[in-house]
Amino acid sequence: MFSLFLFSLFICFAFKIVIGNLIFEDNFDFFNQKVWTHVVTMGGGGNWEFQVYVNNRSNSFVEDGKLFLKPTLTSDWLGEERVRGNPPYSLDIWDSCTNPQWYGCFRTSGDGRVINPVTSARIRTRETFSFKYGRVEVRARVPIGKWLWPAIWMLPENQEYGGWPLSGEIDILESRGNTLSVPEQPGCDTATSALHWGAYFPSLYELTSGAHPISSPGVCDGEYHIYELQWTESKITTTVDGNVIMSIDTKDFFEKGGYSPNTNNPWINGNSNAPFDKEFYLIMNLAIGGTGGYWEDGIDGKPWANEDEFAMTAFYNAKDTWLPSWNIDDPSHPSALSVDYVRVYCDSCEYSYEPLGASKTKVGSTTGLVIIVTVVAAVFILGILSAALFLHLRRKNVDGSRNRLVEESREFDTYN
Repeated sequence: MFSLFLFSLFICFAFKIVIGNLIFEDNFDFFNQKVWTHVVTMGGGGNWEFQVYVNNRSNSFVEDGKLFLKPTLTSDWLGEERVRGNPPYSLDIWDSCTNPQWYGCFRTSGDGRVINPVTSARIRTRETFSFKYGRVEVRARVPIGKWLWPAIWMLPENQEYGGWPLSGEIDILESRGNTLSVPEQPGCDTATSALHWGAYFPSLYELTSGAHPISSPGVCDGEYHIYELQWTESKITTTVDGNVIMSIDTKDFFEKGGYSPNTNNPWINGNSNAPFDKEFYLIMNLAIGGTGGYWEDGIDGKPWANEDEFAMTAFYNAKDTWLPSWNIDDPSHPSALSVDYVRVYCDSCEYSYEPLGASKTKVGSTTGLVIIVTVVAAVFILGILSAALFLHLRRKNVDGSRNRLVEESREFDTYN
């Protein structure tokens, strides 16, 4: 009976751990667009990247239980003449555009300018899932190919401290598809992470970033690796296969930034780890190129200059130097950011999970969930104990009846 009790307790404790800790999971058995929504824009972020993000199964799809975010040429669906502006052409995507910043919904080619020559994908859980504190685990493969820029990262659900970078950004993984890897610009053999923040623009990410090798120097192994984020109130740590990429003490970013007392402190009413004290959501994307400084001039035969007004055109004119490295027709999709699974765990955290079209599920804290599961576990144990006690008493009654029958039988034999 005691062993049964221990077994029941173990089962209930294991049940509690699974329910209490795993708050989000996608194994990509199919592409769940009720969880992942697409960003549609030509804006290129603040980096003036060269891709247009779309919702198209040529660029974002699930195959054999894995997600792929893959680059293709815009000319494949728009036509070479329109991309190059022969004659001038205006691409209007206002009907599906999600971000008009940086001319994101309307671009015109011609007079030496091209429309974003590469098409790619960026997906997020902004509308469906966000959380504060916990552990993110992603098994992913970075792409191989020149000027490819994969990222798995997070932004705040609400910019409560102000526009970027005041409300923070958490980069779990960034890499480059180039095989050439130098200290000032690591390639596909290296994973990097960073926290973006600042009391004003620009970000002071240089103070809170790190890098760690994925494979041997200069080798793009094309393998899947496990990237993790561990986020607590006092520290943010990222790892690849258990090796630390960065580990940042998140106390007092105003002091960390070395700001003068006269500087307005946007986090003065936040917690000690502000701006990383709010719910963030997940983002995964594959960007290409850009002029924001991520790609330094003069490295690996870079065909455009960051200060060039026609940088995107220069990039596209050099297509023969980078497109072959993408191996777009390879059925294993080596130029894609590929993700095997995404999981989020936490012991006690705040999170919101509301798949599109589903009834709203919002848990203020997993502590409440753990209490519920604990009560269920206690009831389950009591049920097991009650059943065991009932069986024990029944067996005792049966044994007593059997003993009385034996005694009566003996008395009968003696009398006769």
